Amino acid sequence: MDGFEERRYCDKCKRYVRYLTALNQSYCIHCDAKVTVFSKKDMKSFHKSPIVHD
Repeated sequence: MDGFEERRYCDKCKRYVRYLTALNQSYCIHCDAKVTVFSKKDMKSFHKSPIVHD
């Protein structure tokens, strides 16, 4: 996947979107809101998942 296909979560649009990156923050290309790597729902799921050790 190249940089043009990466997506982050926009809380305002309520979906994963393409984004533009400034110095310290990334912004949705559709509404200019700040984006995060994951939605809150997905982040909770990741934290609930068991950690597998080899």
